Amino acid sequence: PQLVNLFASDSTDVLVRQQAARALLALSTEYLELIEPIVSDPGNGEALRDKLLSILVDLRTPEAYQIVRNNLGGLSLNTQKKIVQSMASEPNGIDEIIAAATTLDISPKILLEPSISKLLIANMSSDQQVAYEGLVENVQPYSEEIQRLIYKRVIGYGKVSTSLADGQRIFQQNCSTCHQIRNEGGNIGPQL
Repeated sequence: PQLVNLFASDSTDVLVRQQAARALLALSTEYLELIEPIVSDPGNGEALRDKLLSILVDLRTPEAYQIVRNNLGGLSLNTQKKIVQSMASEPNGIDEIIAAATTLDISPKILLEPSISKLLIANMSSDQQVAYEGLVENVQPYSEEIQRLIYKRVIGYGKVSTSLADGQRIFQQNCSTCHQIRNEGGNIGPQL
């Protein structure tokens, strides 16, 4: 009970919650039911969600992979890449990666990242290879130059008070033609 309370408390440090989750899952995978809602709530912050998703990837069970897949879409591109890379060396993980790219929970461009594609190709079954080739056949990889330009522009913005409604309106007016957030918008540019 103390470990559960420690993990569930919003006031507990992220690293402590991570270790509490790891300990709970070492005791029983039944604690996935406790961890899933925390991972699924964007209000818990990407740092905590990233750490918990990494623990779930390490479990390498179909149930844990399903929770990971269900939550990839709401994460930053860098976090998605990190998680996909850690799943790319195991057959069930590869199945979930392919499924996530097929449903556009992640951009198929992620599959072309050199570190990810090497792992995928080295560990895929022939059926997975066919699915992979179909997903990336007409996809162009991310351009490092474009990514650097985007990064420079992002860090140039100053912090101001935020409003979800204003952000959604601005995204729909200026970004949604090319970019997606949670399967809404275009599929030309990287998912945000």
